[in-house]
Amino acid sequence: MTVGAHWVGTYRFQWDSELELFWRERVEAQTPDAAAREAALAEIRAEADGAEIEITGDPLIASRSRGVEFYRTSLTFEGDTARFVKPNGANVRLQLSADGIVADEPGKPRMRFSRMGPALT
Repeated sequence: MTVGAHWVGTYRFQWDSELELFWRERVEAQTPDAAAREAALAEIRAEADGAEIEITGDPLIASRSRGVEFYRTSLTFEGDTARFVKPNGANVRLQLSADGIVADEPGKPRMRFSRMGPALT
């Protein structure tokens, strides 16, 4: 199966206040020490700042941050929706938006990615 050109490309992750609150609450619940909490949140923000996904025509999706690839896996398409399973077993649904892609993963806030350009690989 090949992917339409409207999907193929590289997309930058968009950090927002909803994700900030989600991760802050999660870290606060798991980390009692204030300094350790702030360090963990700083690490999460740094990873998010460099995060991107790439969709290729074969069809694969790669997730990486600051040049480190976390996974590369197959995409399946159902109409205008793409789906994939992350290595941890989470099912993710992607939809094209006016400026990129929105991703829905159970138990997490909606994630947004804005188009950066054509696929890198």
